Amino acid sequence: MVAVGEPVIEMLCEGDPKVGYSMMQLISTSNITEHFLEVSGAAYIDIFSCKPYDIVVAEECVKEFFNPEKVRVNFITRNAD
Repeated sequence: MVAVGEPVIEMLCEGDPKVGYSMMQLISTSNITEHFLEVSGAAYIDIFSCKPYDIVVAEECVKEFFNPEKVRVNFITRNAD
């Protein structure tokens, strides 16, 4: 995955229990979006790519960088043919 430009990072929902940062990084094959909730400490990371990638490698990167207490992976394959 190759980053295209700088990520867009914004604080959203100030004053709301769901306050947190949202981020979007364009990649050469689509995008990665993330949402981090301050109150609960939850993080939601979505990788959308038109090119196949190894989900185990992606999960290991998340574990190494964020050190989460638990991870739940949902993988959806789309047939664009």
